[in-house]
Amino acid sequence: GGQMRDAVTRKRLGQYFSGSKVANLLVDLCALTGGEFVIDPMAGVGDMLNAVIQSGVPAENISGIEIDPNVGSRCKKNIAPGKVYIGDAFSPEPYLFLKRMAWDLVITNPPYVRYQSMSRFESDGISLKTAKETRWSLNELVDGMTHLNDDEKVCFKNIIRNYSGLSDLAVPAWILCAALAKVGGRIAIVVPESWMSRDYALSVKYMLLKFFDIEYIVEDMNSVWFP
Repeated sequence: GGQMRDAVTRKRLGQYFSGSKVANLLVDLCALTGGEFVIDPMAGVGDMLNAVIQSGVPAENISGIEIDPNVGSRCKKNIAPGKVYIGDAFSPEPYLFLKRMAWDLVITNPPYVRYQSMSRFESDGISLKTAKETRWSLNELVDGMTHLNDDEKVCFKNIIRNYSGLSDLAVPAWILCAALAKVGGRIAIVVPESWMSRDYALSVKYMLLKFFDIEYIVEDMNSVWFP
């Protein structure tokens, strides 16, 4: 029963942990200097953040947010003494706890899970917002970000208002990551190949081209990264 339930919960949350290969590649491309403040808002067991620490960024500068308490407690061990907040990255509490909203690097492998059409999900102390609540919360978060100027806020809010209701959770996750990056900051994100060709990724492409200079797109032709 336990294992089966775990698999169901994992699928429902889109939990496919990155592993060190993907994490190391992504961190290498970021060419970190060691002085950065880094967050993974969907940290899983901390693979990405662990790779950041290995690259020489002090763990004190590292923060993770993870919605699943079991996974989050593993993450805490993996990146100690880095900070981990167990809760929802689309709510204000993690950022109050971490005392920071603008980051030098936002790095993540977000959940690609079509939960948006579903009802609220509650299991094992995990509570997922509905699509509507996620959109509303993201809007509120952006509103409170002092590192964004008024024009940027208006633009982000338009993107938040207009992304497709059929999107998977990755779309608001991408928008969140982009908004959390400080001026001159970076985002580094894992994407499945099929995803960028879907219609509902258009708002994300628009956002990336408007706010960022794209440094790398790595297309992997034949490696199997995940089970």
